[in-house]
Amino acid sequence: MINSRKGGFTLFEIMMGVAIIGVLMGFVMPQINKQMRQLKVRRCSMIMGAIKQALVGYELDNGKVPQKADGGIQALLKGGKYLENEKEIQDPWGNDIVYNAPPVRFKNKYKKYELYSLGASGEEDENNIDDGQ
Repeated sequence: MINSRKGGFTLFEIMMGVAIIGVLMGFVMPQINKQMRQLKVRRCSMIMGAIKQALVGYELDNGKVPQKADGGIQALLKGGKYLENEKEIQDPWGNDIVYNAPPVRFKNKYKKYELYSLGASGEEDENNIDDGQ
């Protein structure tokens, strides 16, 4: 008796393999997306930390943090002494980091400035990442 079946997979076996991979991806992808969001938040905190350090340097040199009349956060880019390029004042979502001196949004007489990111939404809401001083 000759076996007429040649090597390879049947259509059913291939479909089952694809279905299993699809189910596994359904479990894995939400976790990957969650990790990516958390990484962007951490990166945003690092960017704001670098801006805070630049603001400290600016304040030591000039006796005050940059005000709106000085160009605001753009004053940190002049001459490359404090920050080197525009990307250093943008959050991971491509929005400019918001800087106000004196504080406008979070009025607090003890803060010299407010520094925050608009986050993924790009709009002012309760999910903004705040790091003012």
